Amino acid sequence: MVGSVVLLSRFFGSDLRVLVLDFFLTHRELDFGVTDVAEDVGCSRQSLYKIFDALLADGLIVKSRVLGNKSFYKINSEDPEVVLLMGFFDKVLMND
Repeated sequence: MVGSVVLLSRFFGSDLRVLVLDFFLTHRELDFGVTDVAEDVGCSRQSLYKIFDALLADGLIVKSRVLGNKSFYKINSEDPEVVLLMGFFDKVLMND
């Protein structure tokens, strides 16, 4: 991963879905466009679009706003599974 800590991939591998979740968990207070996420995780936008639909359908990320023709996304901190992931992420981060 280019720009941020890769915590989840230590446990779950470097699958693109894991890298994207790691990115959103690391920056959970903010929202990002697809291009921003793609640049940070080091993949093409086309590759990212392939998994974004699944992440949205699974409720792990949500569209937070639209500005012009650009959509922004963030981690879905209201989803119970995401809350568990955040707890795991934070606990591992504190032990590092």
